[in-house]
Amino acid sequence: MSPKQTLSVLLAVVALVVGANSIFIVHQWEAGIVLRFGKIHGIEETGTATVYEPGLQWKIPFIDRVVLIDKRIQTMDSRPQEALTNEKKALVVDTYV
Repeated sequence: MSPKQTLSVLLAVVALVVGANSIFIVHQWEAGIVLRFGKIHGIEETGTATVYEPGLQWKIPFIDRVVLIDKRIQTMDSRPQEALTNEKKALVVDTYV
C-alpha cells in the first residue's frame, strides 16, 4: 500500500470511530441525560437538566457520557412522617409512589 492509501484508510477508520461515538439511541421506555465532564449538561443555562426523549440523539464523542433512565413503572416507598394538624393532633403520613 502506498502512504496515501494508508492515510486514507486510517482517516476512514478514525471517522468511523468518531461517528459511532457521536450518536446514541434513546428507546421509547427511556429518557437520557448527558453528562459533560461528569456534570449534567444544560443545567447552567436553564436551571434544569436537558432530558433527551426517545429517538436518535447526538453527543460530543469522548467528552459526553449518556445516562439512560428507565421510565417504566418504578416504585418508591418513603418512611412514615409525623405531622401536626391545626387541632394539634399527631398525624402519621406514609407515602407510596
